[in-house]
Amino acid sequence: MPPGLPRVFMANTVSLLPGTLSVELDEEHLRVHVLDQTGAFASELAMIEVRVARLFGLNLITDESEE
Repeated sequence: MPPGLPRVFMANTVSLLPGTLSVELDEEHLRVHVLDQTGAFASELAMIEVRVARLFGLNLITDESEE
């Protein structure tokens, strides 16, 4: 997410999810503490990121090598 409102909105939205807390937001990363042992949270966070990007009219560029 680009700096500014989209990034802050993403961090705040993630904190609304049960068992999650956004703890750090810097230029490149959003650090999230998650109380979930299923491991499905990563795909859920990615889906939320896509939806927030669409809300702000943004296209996300994904780096396939990081997956």
